Amino acid sequence: MVVAGLVAALVTAPGCALASARSSVRPVTAPPIVPTEQAFAPVTHEIELPADGSSGAPAEADAASAGRSTEVATATTTGTSGDQTAAPAAAAGSRTADDELELELDDRPTSFPDPFESVNRKTLSLNQTVDRWVVEPVADAYGAAMPDLAKKSVRDFLANLESPAILVNDILQGEMHNAAVTVGRFAVNTLIGCAGFFDPATSLGLERHSADFGQTLARTGFGSGPFLIVPLLGPTTVRDGLGTIVDIALQPAIYLLGPAPLVVASVQEGTVGLTMREKHGEDLKRLEQASLDYYAALRSAYYQDRMAKLADDDDRVVSREAEPSPPAPTAAAEPAT
Repeated sequence: MVVAGLVAALVTAPGCALASARSSVRPVTAPPIVPTEQAFAPVTHEIELPADGSSGAPAEADAASAGRSTEVATATTTGTSGDQTAAPAAAAGSRTADDELELELDDRPTSFPDPFESVNRKTLSLNQTVDRWVVEPVADAYGAAMPDLAKKSVRDFLANLESPAILVNDILQGEMHNAAVTVGRFAVNTLIGCAGFFDPATSLGLERHSADFGQTLARTGFGSGPFLIVPLLGPTTVRDGLGTIVDIALQPAIYLLGPAPLVVASVQEGTVGLTMREKHGEDLKRLEQASLDYYAALRSAYYQDRMAKLADDDDRVVSREAEPSPPAPTAAAEPAT
C-alpha cells in the first residue's frame, strides 16, 4: 500500500519525467486511403547521363552486339530460306526434265508408218488362212519327223548359202572386218563343215552376223517407207521388201536350186520359210493368244525386231528411224456463221 501510494505520487508530480512523457504523447491518426488508379500508376524516372559519355560505352557495346546478333540471325534465316527455296526449285527442275524425257519417249513411234492398214489386215487374214490349212500342218510334220540336230543342220546349210549376199552387203556398208569374217566362215563351213551342214566356224571365233540390203539402204538414209504385209511372206516395209528382192538375186542357190530355198528356209533370217515357221511357230501362237489385236501386236513386234537389228548395225540408223513423224496439219477452225 505504501509503495503504490509512492508511485502514484511520483507520476502525478509536476516535475516527474513520466508525467511529462504522458503529456507529450499525441494521438495516432490512420493514413489516408489512396485510390487504386493512383496506387498502380506508372512512375517515370528521369536519369541524367554524364556529359563525358563514360557511361555510354556499355550502351554502344550492347547496341553493337545486338546489331551483330541481328545480322547473324538474318543471315541464318536467309540461308535457311535459301536452302528451302533451292530444294523445291531443284526438285521442280528435276520433275520438269523427267516430264520432258517422258514426253519425248511417248512421242517415239512404236511401229513403222502404216497408211495401208486396211489392206494389210485383209492380207494378214489371208496369210493366217493359208498358214492354218497349209503351212502349219507341213511345219508340224517337218518338226515331228526331223530330229533337232537335223533341223539345225538344214538351217546351217541354207544359212551358209546366204554368205555371198551377206558379203556383198558387208562391202557396200564399208564393214571390211565383217566381210573378212563372212569369207572365213564360208570357207571353213564349206570345206570343213560338209558344205555348211555343220558350223565349225563359230567354234573358231568366227561368229555369224546378218547384213542385208535393207540395212544397206538404211545406212544411206533411205527411209523405211510404209509397213506392208506381203502375201505368203509376212510383214516387211517398202525398203526391206526391195532389199529382200536384191538379196534373193544375190544368192547363187536360187540359180542352182530354183525357188526351193525360199520355200524351205528364210531370206536373211526373216520370218518366212518352212524352217523359220517351224522354229518360231510357238512364239507366233503365244503372241496371237496374248494380244487383243494380233495385227497391231505383229506390227509392233516386227518394228522392235527390225530396230534391234539396225541397232546392231549402226546407232545412227536407229536414231534416224526413231524420230517421231511430224504431226499432221490441222485445218483452221471456220468462223461461226
